[in-house]
Amino acid sequence: MFGGVLQRLYITDQSKLRLVLQEYPVLDYGVAILLTFLTMALSIAGSWISASVAGGFAIFFALQAKTRVITFDVASDSMLISVRSAFNSRHLSSADLATIQRAYLFKADDGSSQIVLVRADGEEMGLSVYSKDSEVRPWKEPLVIAINEILHDAHKTRDEQNSTV
Repeated sequence: MFGGVLQRLYITDQSKLRLVLQEYPVLDYGVAILLTFLTMALSIAGSWISASVAGGFAIFFALQAKTRVITFDVASDSMLISVRSAFNSRHLSSADLATIQRAYLFKADDGSSQIVLVRADGEEMGLSVYSKDSEVRPWKEPLVIAINEILHDAHKTRDEQNSTV
């Protein structure tokens, strides 16, 4: 259950030609906030060395936190998965939208669910965390709809381009 709460994907940009999903580093930010409170408590208690160490760790956790970004771009006909932090951005993987047929929400018998992409060759790829969080706050269904809409637009655009050639 906590995996879906801590590793939730959010729609940050949605248009006819582009869909951007982000997964914020909630756990890293939470640790940084707790360490900040510890820093303040140690400062009030007069333990300056311990407060400095705790403050340093708080800054470290905040700066090293990585945000996963998934971009579906119809113009470039690609899906790009990357991670960003305060200091760099790194490309993890990419796929042509032509190779992705659809997205669906896999639901297990125990109530856990996961967003899955189906490739043209039948291979499946999990896109979200596998978690039992639909009772707390359902967030995966709207993402599946948004992903399928962008895939539909990409396939339609590609078909139109192929018919004019």
